[in-house]
Amino acid sequence: MVDGIPFGASSWGDVVTAIGAALPGSFVAIQNANFRTSQLNSFHSCNIAQEFLDSYRDHFAALNPWEGYWFKVPAGKVAVSEEVAPASLFRNTEFYNDWLIPQNNLAAAAGLKMAAEDGETIRLLMHYPLKQSPAYDIAAVQLMERLRGSLNRAMFL
Repeated sequence: MVDGIPFGASSWGDVVTAIGAALPGSFVAIQNANFRTSQLNSFHSCNIAQEFLDSYRDHFAALNPWEGYWFKVPAGKVAVSEEVAPASLFRNTEFYNDWLIPQNNLAAAAGLKMAAEDGETIRLLMHYPLKQSPAYDIAAVQLMERLRGSLNRAMFL
């Protein structure tokens, strides 16, 4: 499916939908953001309510405490939140209380930094309930590591 994106046979939306189906109760997104301008350039997602998508684009993307971690790591890096920056570290933030928690407590996450250049990054992100973290962290990392090469090719073809 990923390899069909450059040729119009599939889309980024198809990819996030397929990944979301593999991890029930999660939401999945491919995000292109610019750290220097706090701008969200594109956001392909599934299993996220429109109101949360809109509020993320309009307000919460700039408040996302995980952005500091993702800014520092190289392209190709796969990580899980509970290992590098657990959501419990920012329980007293607007992002956590007003955006993460109202979405059925999707406080655990995994991500793949697909590309980075001039402050701009493209990432594959998955959020899921903290109680699913022991199983979903492993599955998400394996999935992202397996998809990494295909995603990279699809971006640059």
